Amino acid sequence: MPRSLCQITDFNAKEIQEIFTLCKQMKSGEIAPKPLAGKSVACIFAKESLRTRISFEVGISELGGTPIYVTGGEIKLGQRETVADAAQVLSRYVGLIMIRTFEQSDVVELAKHASVPIVNGLTDLVHPCQILGDYFTMT
Repeated sequence: MPRSLCQITDFNAKEIQEIFTLCKQMKSGEIAPKPLAGKSVACIFAKESLRTRISFEVGISELGGTPIYVTGGEIKLGQRETVADAAQVLSRYVGLIMIRTFEQSDVVELAKHASVPIVNGLTDLVHPCQILGDYFTMT
């Protein structure tokens, strides 16, 4: 099963420190990995955001991937298709799914049924990428 970031507790303190070490090396220019080279990333925005969209699209591009912007109206998650069906279909086309939505349960359900990692870009419950970014900046 792929490793997803649905909430901050999905990673332990040691793993977060390893992520921060990698981030510091990348930020300093010491390394420039391209783990998303040749992959597309579905960026689902049921909840719109300028900063989140730009930061994810730039980050995905700098890691070698191609972001695909998907609006809430286009996907109608849970209405036109079940969350499970959307996870399975998207998993066939992309290497990663980022979702910014209202319900935390949608993120958890995507992660349960996807065969690619899921990244929570924000829900009404948690904002794990923001937490990690803030903490990284403070350390």
